[in-house]
Amino acid sequence: MKKKKKFEKILMICLASIIIFSISFGVFFFNESQIFLSEKNGYYSIYDKDEHIGNIKDISEIQTNMKKKYGAKAELDLYLGDNISIEYFPTNIHNETINFIEIEKLMEKLDVTVEALSVKAFEGGSFYVTSYSDWNDALAEVILFVGDGAAQKAISGVTIKGDVKIADSFMFEYQKIPIDLVKDSKQIQQELMYGKSDEKQMVYDIIQSEDTIAKIATRHNISTAQLEKSNAFSSEQILVPGAKVNVTKLNYAVSFAYPVIEDIIEDIAYEIEYIDNPDLLVENEEIIQAGVNGKAVAQYISNIVNGESITGQRLQYEVLEQPTKQIISKGTKIKPVAPSESASGGVKTDAPYANEAGFIWPTIGICISAEYGWYEYGAHKGLDIAGRSGEAVWAAADGTVESAGYYGAFGNQVLISHSSGLKTRYAHLKAIGVNKGQKVKQGEYIGSMGSTGMSEANHLHFEVHANGERLNPRGYLPPGGKKSC
Repeated sequence: MKKKKKFEKILMICLASIIIFSISFGVFFFNESQIFLSEKNGYYSIYDKDEHIGNIKDISEIQTNMKKKYGAKAELDLYLGDNISIEYFPTNIHNETINFIEIEKLMEKLDVTVEALSVKAFEGGSFYVTSYSDWNDALAEVILFVGDGAAQKAISGVTIKGDVKIADSFMFEYQKIPIDLVKDSKQIQQELMYGKSDEKQMVYDIIQSEDTIAKIATRHNISTAQLEKSNAFSSEQILVPGAKVNVTKLNYAVSFAYPVIEDIIEDIAYEIEYIDNPDLLVENEEIIQAGVNGKAVAQYISNIVNGESITGQRLQYEVLEQPTKQIISKGTKIKPVAPSESASGGVKTDAPYANEAGFIWPTIGICISAEYGWYEYGAHKGLDIAGRSGEAVWAAADGTVESAGYYGAFGNQVLISHSSGLKTRYAHLKAIGVNKGQKVKQGEYIGSMGSTGMSEANHLHFEVHANGERLNPRGYLPPGGKKSC
């Protein structure tokens, strides 16, 4: 008899050991088909590593509590943690008093994770959703909201013409995620539209007896279109006093792109007309008539990306106000300056002054930066007179403008033919004040000093041509002149 009892005890211990071995593991997964059935006197001991957390009678209490607390999310693959182990004892072998932990307190000690979808924006945050289909459903609802005609004014203030698309890019991956972070389709939709991950963060108002949609919208600084759409109101909605309405401001957590038709008021730049004034000194100007920009309305089809408008094709253009031309009187009169004797007895020319050949210096300038002659880089077939940007340049003698415009390395240039058969070139000009074919008098303004073309500093490159040859200008200008720089 004693041998039989001893055998039964050994058998019971072996059976318990087999059961403990079969259900003690690091990651615990269960669903409806995997709930262990407990005997009348059986119980489960739960451990976090070597620390005993507590005992429960029925393992299904965990899943029941999960369903109560998390709803549909409890239907996902659940994990209690890598360090959790559960030992099942089919009977109280030692007839000890077993203390059982309340299931709510037990759940507080467990780090429950689920197999869910992690959605990461390449430029932005992350979202955790129950499934890929729930993510698509939420996104579809938000896109419908953005593109819906009733919400157009709330979104952009313009007419949406075409499909609304998501401008962001996402990376998808199924991961073990803490169950509290995982959202269902409705919660994700809320987060995408309002930037609120928790229902407690949403803002609601109670309808008063004399409220209208417009009054509520004004009270919370939102558009009537948003209020109607957020609460599924119609434009003739009868409001029920005491009812709760969603007045949370839109704050999209993703970026949208959609084409729009928008009207833009544009300026029409006024033109500037210059009129020569022989009674006004060179470089002096007077505004005779002030210029005023005109106005036009242009209709564009543009793309709104992340709230910013990228203007595209212009569809229509209508002038509202014509611009008023600005008229400027431009001085052409040269102030004569007599020559002065230099210390060496030569003539120093600081202003136009004709020599025996009839030429005058073409500008005042500061100094001679390069003489006519040969240099390391080659022949320099002119005279460079350095000066300030915009300094007046005038004709060295009477003549006809043969060309006036941009000419390669010379930049802006004027070429004048003279009755003597000579030609003079004025190069690197900042501005040109004459036209081809125009007759000019000696000392008449033809442009201003600059540094256009192949030039490193402000100066006038002056040349004298005879029979196709470029001659030394010194031989045709009054003696003396500026010193070398």
